[in-house]
Amino acid sequence: MTAIHRVVGEYLAALAVEGKAERTLKVYGARLRRFADWCGDNGKTEPGTLSATDLRAYITHLQANGGGNGTPRQNAVVVKAFLKWLVAEGKVHNDPFAAVRLSRPSRKLPEPFSDEEVRLLLKATRSTRNPQRDKAIFLLLLDSGLRVSELARLEVERIHFENGTAAAKVLGKGGRERMVPIGREATRQLRRYLSDRRSGWLFSGRNGKPLGVRRLEYIIEECARLAGVNGKRCSPHTFRHTFARKYLLNGGDPFSLQQILGHSSLQTVRLYVNLWSTDVQAQHRKYSPADSLLRG
Repeated sequence: MTAIHRVVGEYLAALAVEGKAERTLKVYGARLRRFADWCGDNGKTEPGTLSATDLRAYITHLQANGGGNGTPRQNAVVVKAFLKWLVAEGKVHNDPFAAVRLSRPSRKLPEPFSDEEVRLLLKATRSTRNPQRDKAIFLLLLDSGLRVSELARLEVERIHFENGTAAAKVLGKGGRERMVPIGREATRQLRRYLSDRRSGWLFSGRNGKPLGVRRLEYIIEECARLAGVNGKRCSPHTFRHTFARKYLLNGGDPFSLQQILGHSSLQTVRLYVNLWSTDVQAQHRKYSPADSLLRG
């Protein structure tokens, strides 16, 4: 084990103390260990010997050989954050990677599900091993825009039922909590699925353990196959974008959407608005107050 491998371990331990999610730690760990291995293969064993040239060479290596866990840019972002931490901790005197500029990330969003595709996916849950649970998963994702990691960690006690609707107390990125409203149809299905259960993981397997992120992704992929929904990414994240699109088209405002989705800034919400501006224009043509009053 090199000195770089050792400080990678220290960095991950520090992130765990700060409350980083388990999945984030796993991703960061995989990316940084790969970087440390590359450094060792290239004669770099001490953090203080790293230079901007090394990061550029590592990015070129990833571009030529595959990004591994994530894209080359995503790997480089994690490595740059690691070097910043080393400087803050006094383990190196300066940050040689600060001079390396990364390409701007693509802001292309997954194509949302159409209304017909959502209906087909919901219908497909009737053919799964646990229809009530899987339909509740789909409706909750569709009606709340939760991240899959948030859904996986949700406990029954965090669902508050009232007057035919509900709200979920969600633990989001950075350990930030927020209340996410749930509509009547999703609430009705949740009650049906839970029956009299009042505690424990909201979505669990036969062993009582929570469904992991990969299992939740598989359930959606399987239902997409059963429903014949092809040609687009079928994932929890697609449900999140479907929720955002429908929320805006149905009259929701960007500020409340930001709060529901748990974004720390309006940047991504602005992207939603810009991307679906043609949909908004079509809605306006359909429901224009002046047109409806003065037509004919």
